[in-house]
Amino acid sequence: MSAIILLFLLIFAGGYYVYRQIARSSQELQTKAADSGLVSKQSVYEQFNTLYDTFYTDENKTALKNSQFGQLNQLKELLDKLEGAREQTLAKSKYDSLETQIKAIQEVNSQFETPAITDGVLDTNAKIKADAKFTDVKTGNTEIDKLLDKAISLGKSQLASTTTDSTTASTKAASQEASSPTTESSPSTSTNETAASTNGGLSSEGVNLQRSASRVPYNQSAVNDSSNTAWTFADGVLEQILETSRARGYITGNQYILEPVNIVNGNGYYNLYKPDGTYLFTLNCKTGYFVGNGSGHADDLDY
Repeated sequence: MSAIILLFLLIFAGGYYVYRQIARSSQELQTKAADSGLVSKQSVYEQFNTLYDTFYTDENKTALKNSQFGQLNQLKELLDKLEGAREQTLAKSKYDSLETQIKAIQEVNSQFETPAITDGVLDTNAKIKADAKFTDVKTGNTEIDKLLDKAISLGKSQLASTTTDSTTASTKAASQEASSPTTESSPSTSTNETAASTNGGLSSEGVNLQRSASRVPYNQSAVNDSSNTAWTFADGVLEQILETSRARGYITGNQYILEPVNIVNGNGYYNLYKPDGTYLFTLNCKTGYFVGNGSGHADDLDY
């Protein structure tokens, strides 16, 4: 009987020893895993991936949702919670790529008055800002890079068009000399007050304007049609003409009178006068062409 009891005790002791060794080994493995950054934070990683997916419009991650850009900080917080986890490396790679893509789209969109790229779609009607600057960008996402290239090309083409239009207007404005004044005068009308208030300069009220010297015949009917788009100056035309006039000494500052005269072939023609009503020249508000009636100047207008 004593031998049986002793054998039973030995078996029990041996089993307990094996159990303790297994438990100890498991604890040591967990400790080593924590020390080497291999502890799994699966639930946090799942939250990260769920939020990450909401940034894209499709499963293939080919386009971004602009409305989600503000959630990037939340994604960063989840990434920080993965510090020391084995999922961290992959999560950081996703985050860094996403951040690069968002910044690229925001940078390109900031060059337009309204976003050119929204939810993976290019708005071809978006207009560039006056100070827009474009440089090629790459994010590593092929489809997004293609969209960025299209937006940048759209912006650059608008820049080129603006530069060409400005140069053309400046060249035409500078190509003609203003004339010397002549004598006959006519009183101003209320429509002239509108031209002065809209386009700068002085009021013509009480000033006898030398309309008879105008290179384009005065047409009261056309002048009365004040809402006609023909009277609208093309971008930069008036500014360039006034700058040239100041440089040549025809006017000083905003000391001038601008009067609508006639509409010919869909182009509005104005006369520019000195503050005392002395005629200077007639100008085309669309093309920037201007000419007076002094000796040695152009015999014909641009129509």
